[in-house]
Amino acid sequence: SQKILDILKKKTQNLNQNARALAACRRAGIFCTATFMIGNPEETLDDIKQTFEFIKNNKIDQVSFLVTTPFPGTELWNWCQSKNLIPKDINWSDFSTGAVSIPCNTTLAPSLIQKLRDEMQYYFHPLTFREIVTYLPQRPDLMGRFFHNPFGLARILFRASGRKDISAGDFINKIVGNNK
Repeated sequence: SQKILDILKKKTQNLNQNARALAACRRAGIFCTATFMIGNPEETLDDIKQTFEFIKNNKIDQVSFLVTTPFPGTELWNWCQSKNLIPKDINWSDFSTGAVSIPCNTTLAPSLIQKLRDEMQYYFHPLTFREIVTYLPQRPDLMGRFFHNPFGLARILFRASGRKDISAGDFINKIVGNNK
C-alpha cells in the first residue's frame, strides 16, 4: 500500500508509478519479477489486502515475499528497539527474511505474519517438486508441519494447478480464520 511505502520512506515511489512501470515492461516483452515485504511497521490486514490486489491487477510474472526484518544499525532496527521488539538474546542462526525472526509489526501477531507470507508465496508462486525437495529441509518450521500433517502441507505445496482466482478479502479472511 502507499501507506507502507511512505512509512518505509519510499516516497519517491508510488503505486501508480510502479503499475505503469510493470505495464511498460510487459508491453516491451520484459519478464517482470517483484519482491514484497510482509510484516512492515504499522501494516494492517487492509494493507496486505491492497498488496494482494496490486499483484493480481498487475500480472507480475514472478513474485516473492519476504518478512520485513530489521538489521542492526538501520532505522528499522532503531524503530524496533524503540517499540521493545528486539529480544535481549538473539539467536543469529534463526535470523532470516523468510521467517519472523524479529517482528517489526505491532498490529499483527508474528504467527499471522508468517502464515500470510507463506500462503501468499504459495498462492502467487506455487512450488515445483524440485523446489520442495530443495526448500523444505531449509525450513524446520515447515518440516515440522509436514511431519505433523503431511496431507495438509502437501495440499498447500501442490495447489498450483487447482488454485482459484480469489479476492484479497476472501484470501485474507481464510488465513485469519485458519489462524484462530
